Amino acid sequence: MTTPDSDCTVGLFRIRMPPRDRAAAVLLSDLHEVHRLTMHAFPDGPGNRREDHNVLWRADTHPAGGTNLLIQSTTQPDPERIRPATTWTIDPPREITLAHFRDGTRARFHLRANPTKKNHHDGKRVGLNGPEEQGAWLLRHQQCGDDQIFTVDTDPTTNELALVIKDEADRACRKGGRPFHFRSTLFTGTLTINDAQSFRRLLHAGVGPAKSYGFGYLNAFPYPSPTLSPSVA
Repeated sequence: MTTPDSDCTVGLFRIRMPPRDRAAAVLLSDLHEVHRLTMHAFPDGPGNRREDHNVLWRADTHPAGGTNLLIQSTTQPDPERIRPATTWTIDPPREITLAHFRDGTRARFHLRANPTKKNHHDGKRVGLNGPEEQGAWLLRHQQCGDDQIFTVDTDPTTNELALVIKDEADRACRKGGRPFHFRSTLFTGTLTINDAQSFRRLLHAGVGPAKSYGFGYLNAFPYPSPTLSPSVA
């Protein structure tokens, strides 16, 4: 697999965890442990940072169907390096094309993000509250310098953004023995692509902070096609 500058593909593989699985519950209770698990699929040593491979992941838990852990990257993964619980199943890696994202394409999108800003006093990140602040945070990511990568659509009947913002429960993480939590917000809606090349790079790189911990994985699929891309739920 080549670099995101020269290619229009991403790699994807999925770990399936059955309902009420104890090993899955233990893993998903600590975002840092999920991050460590995902990175096992990539080479050790120098150049093994998350951003070197553009690793993004998301965990979707279904009440009756267990949990799917989706892992996307721009480096070819080796899932055999992961030693999963005996109850888990790993689907073979697939290469997903992004070539169908062109200028003018309308797409549905799904983004679990950690909308924050840096505190001017101490440089620490603080969560943004309410749909107005959180929506403004997302709209800032439409821009790359002077260029607008995409535009969140407007509902023609209400003249409001075609965007739903939902606060989720905080997500726990433990690193270096210190427990902390991440604010989690789910954005869903429709958008129009203005700069397809930059949009594909955004799909590679993710959106916002805390990408190691399951945030920033932007899923988009052309509207009104029902086929999800770049990953399949």
